[in-house]
Formats: sequence, C-alpha cells, structure tokens
Amino acid sequence: MTANYREILMRSAALLLWLPLACEAIDVPDWGPITDNLRWTLDLSSRPIYFADSNQIGALHAVGFDTHKVFSTKGGDIATIVAQGYFTRVDNLQRQPGFFDDRHDWEFVFRIFNINWTGLGPGKPNMRFGHFEIPFGLEQLIDTNGTLRDYAVPQKIGIKTDWRVTINGTRPKFEYEFSGSIGGSQEFSRIDDSYVFAGRVGTPSDRNTILGISVYKSSLKRVERERVALDAQMYMGLYGVFSEISAGSTADETTVDTLFEVNWRNSNETWLLYAQGLFRFQDSPAQWNEDLSMNVGVKYAPDSHWTFSAEVTQEFERFSRRAPEDTIMAVQARYRF
Repeated sequence: MTANYREILMRSAALLLWLPLACEAIDVPDWGPITDNLRWTLDLSSRPIYFADSNQIGALHAVGFDTHKVFSTKGGDIATIVAQGYFTRVDNLQRQPGFFDDRHDWEFVFRIFNINWTGLGPGKPNMRFGHFEIPFGLEQLIDTNGTLRDYAVPQKIGIKTDWRVTINGTRPKFEYEFSGSIGGSQEFSRIDDSYVFAGRVGTPSDRNTILGISVYKSSLKRVERERVALDAQMYMGLYGVFSEISAGSTADETTVDTLFEVNWRNSNETWLLYAQGLFRFQDSPAQWNEDLSMNVGVKYAPDSHWTFSAEVTQEFERFSRRAPEDTIMAVQARYRF
C-alpha cells in the first residue's frame, strides 16, 4: 500500500476519533420558540472504498449538520424544515460526483434542504420548496442519503436531488408528490435550458405492502430522458422484498432498468442485511448494452450515535468500456451527535 493510500486511511481514522469528542463538548442553548420542536445533530462519516480489480483505494468524508424543525400555531403544525448541509471531501475517489473539481477536493454539499408548507390542513395539498430528492421510485420512501445502501437513481434518470417545488399530500388511500425543478443538482442555476418534471403516486407508506407508479421527464446537459416506473415493497415480519422497474428513453434510445432487493433486520433494528440485483439495458444503434451488478451489504447501529456499514459490489457488465467491471468493497463509520 502506497504512502498516498496510508494518508487516506489515516485521515479517515482521525476524523472519527477527534470529532465525536468535540461534539460531546457542545452545549445547546435554549432559545425559546426557535428551539421548540427542533431536533438537530452534527453528523460525520468516513467511507474508504477499494476497487479490487484496479487495485485502487479512495475515500469520501463528510462533516455537517442535520436539522429538523416544526413550526406550529394553536391550530396545529403549519410547516416543517429539514436542513442538511455537509462539507464533503473526496480523496482519489473513482467515479466521483461531477461537482467536485479534482480527485482531492472539498465541496459544501446540500443533501435535503427544504421547507414543506402544511398550513392548509389535513387532507389538503402541501407545498415543498428547496433542495431534495426527485420523487421517483423506491428512493422516494427509503432515505439512503449518506449511507452505502443505494437505489442507483442517478444512473437511471441522470440526477438524484435538485432545487425544486412540489405539490404533495396524503389521502386515506394514496400518497402523492409532483415536482418541477431547474436541473442544476447542487447548483442553484439552470444550465442549457435544463428542467426536470417528476411525480409519484403510491399506496400509504405505513402498510405492509406498498405500491407506487412514477413518471419522469427531463433535459439535463441537453440529454432528453423519459421514464415510467413501478415500485413495490412487501414486509413479512423481519424480512422485506423490494422491486422497481422503469422503462423509457435516454437520448431517443430505449432504456429499461430493474432492481430487486431482499433485506432482513433484527427485532430491535440494530442490524440490517440486504442483497440487491441491478439490471439495466439500453438499445444503442449498434446493439443492446447491458449493465449488470449485485450488491451485498450490512449495517450495524449499536446505539443512537454510531453506525457501521459494509458493502461489496460485484459488477458483471458495464456500459462504458473505459470503466470496466470491477469488484468494489466499501466500509463506512458514521457518528451523529
């Protein structure tokens, strides 16, 4: 292992050793109405990632805050704010997000950063403004932000989060969210006339069987995409079975994406095990291209502060021959104050 790799691993270890101690020393003041119905935490994580076939190691580090605030009147709740902002560093990371300038770079990254106005009352539409996930497929209900577990949304529709406005709500027999956004991802700006329209309607998310249908249309960096997706979740005791299939076009080429997951968690939810199969097919002018991979992961949360995760990805086929299939091993330690 080279000195550069040792430096990456030492930085990961240092982050997780001294920052929890600093967090414990923070005394949160009482600011009356400002801190009423307020929950917040300092959140830090370090994620070394090893690409076995190419013998490359990289890392992703994040230090930030996670805030949840409910505004209420005598008549009830009228708005909820979720604010998550992270100073994020990449070190020699292959396939890194495009908003980083180079292989060793710091960026301030918004994850979820929005306000949901619920002041019209129960059963009435809500309005959400800010930066948050595209309402599409399984990712709409299962929060994977900042974790190893993932549902490959950017690979399917070219974007995961964006600055947007939505209409959303809950009815006795269904839930819904429809959105329009600028297609800037992290940037609060529109590039090349970009746009994203998306929406999902599904059965109530507190049931043992959840079904949903999503629609999507976008122009991102002048690439047109259209999708229709069906998603399903079934819970049987401690086991869950998830599936998602979407079909449409990317730059006028037919594209089909499927995902299947089986998971298990123990009764006190300190352990989670999951296995995923991801299959993608695209009809290019020359031939059908395939992207096939499998993920196996585990998460252990011994208390309300620490979470430890590990995941192995085996790629069998990839669209891009410039980035051939690989075996990828990732671990992550996360501390929330």
